This record gives sequence, C-alpha cells and structure tokens, in this order.
Amino acid sequence: MYSGKVQKIFEDYENDILMGRYRQGLGHGLDFTIDTTLISRGGGFLDPIVYDWHKLLDLVNNVRTGVPFGQCLIEIPGSGPYRDALGIGDIAGMLTKAFTPRLMGTVAIKLPTGNAHQILGSGNFDGAFDFQYRVPNGPRWMWQFQAGLVGQGTSTELQGTRGLNPQGAIVLMHKANRVDSYVFQWQSEESGIVTGVSGSDSPHRVLSAAYQRRLSETRMIEVFISDDGDFVNTFHDPEIANIGPEPTIGFRYVVHF
Repeated sequence: MYSGKVQKIFEDYENDILMGRYRQGLGHGLDFTIDTTLISRGGGFLDPIVYDWHKLLDLVNNVRTGVPFGQCLIEIPGSGPYRDALGIGDIAGMLTKAFTPRLMGTVAIKLPTGNAHQILGSGNFDGAFDFQYRVPNGPRWMWQFQAGLVGQGTSTELQGTRGLNPQGAIVLMHKANRVDSYVFQWQSEESGIVTGVSGSDSPHRVLSAAYQRRLSETRMIEVFISDDGDFVNTFHDPEIANIGPEPTIGFRYVVHF
C-alpha cells in the first residue's frame, strides 16, 4: 500500500499468468512476435513465503502488518475496489529488425483485448519502440543495453494515464558452458498512471535473475525471479530498485521449429 497526503493505493493480490509466444523470422534481419496471455488474479499462495522472505532480509514492512494471507484487493484513487478475476489479457505484436550483429530495434502495438473493468487490460491501444545494443565481454560474458518509449492510450478504467513512458534496462549474460547460462537484469520504467501518491508515481525499478538450460538444438527452459527494493533493503537505494511487485517467479519452455 502506498499513501500520500490525501490519496492512497492498496494492492494485495497475486497474478498467475500463462503466456503463449509465437516468433517467426521474416528474412532480411526481420522477425515478428505475438504474445497472448491468460490471467488469473486471486489471493494466491505466496503470502507466507513473502513474509518469510522479508524476515530473512530483516525487512520491516509495517504496511503488511495485520493484512490477512490470501487476500485479493486493489483500491486505486477514483477506481475500484477490484477483486478476483480470470480472463485473457491484452495481445501484443512486435516487429524486430537486426541492423547489425550488435544493434536491434523493435516496434510494438498492444491490442485492448483484456477486460479493463476487471484490470485485465488497459482498455486502449498502446504503442512502443526500443533499441537494444549488445557488447560482448570475452567469450562467456555479454552486456545488453535497452532503451525505449511507450505511448499509452488513455485508460477506459483508471484515471491519470501517463501518455509517454520511458523505459530502460541493463542486462548481463553469462554462458557458463555449452548448455547453462545465467542472466542478471536491472529494469526501470515510469509508472503507468499518475495517482498523486508519490510512492506509486515514482519510477518503478526491479532486479531480476534467470537460469537458462539448453535441452537440445531446438528446446530451452528458463526459470527466473524478479523483486523490488527488498533486494537492497527497504528501498534505501531507489536508483537500483524500489517500487515493483513482490517476488515474481516464472518458468519458460521454448521450442524452435
């Protein structure tokens, strides 16, 4: 929960997201990607795990004191409350061009297929572009830098849509051997909406770590975790990590054909 002088935001829920991604090479350094999602929002099961995670980090979070486990509740100034929901999310399509072996650019559009009245989608079209630049650092390490800009259509449900949202990321990849790789990422973006609550309106920055294993020439698995300012202890270093979801855990199974 984030509070301002007058306004406050309360968010206590878990999302289970099943995402399908299809990517097709078009030749001449172009490829097309489409993402679809099925979102289930509810109380979930991670509350006691997050509680133990905070204890492990010696993180005192008075906002969560007395909040029941398994609760699903979202309250945003001028909207809500929102509770459990199930449905498809917004569909996104992306076109990527490799300009050089190191430099790539992407343009994307998001279709408002999710139910905005249940906060399963934004309720409007969004567009974006970004550039990604890779810098090898020896035979096993590689840096990747990403910078982009999102143009958001006005939300049909929430107030204060931020029209332009700059984003950026720094990624360090390590190829340990022929089949195992590790990824470490810092990501920053502006808040999607402006609420008048300083905590929520500040830049959202999270840290992520992933493990990838190549199963064959055409198959790969990945497990990853992302977290907010907990990683750097009670948000004392907001330039590194501050506002974002509590631990996000994911699994990907990739098939090339």
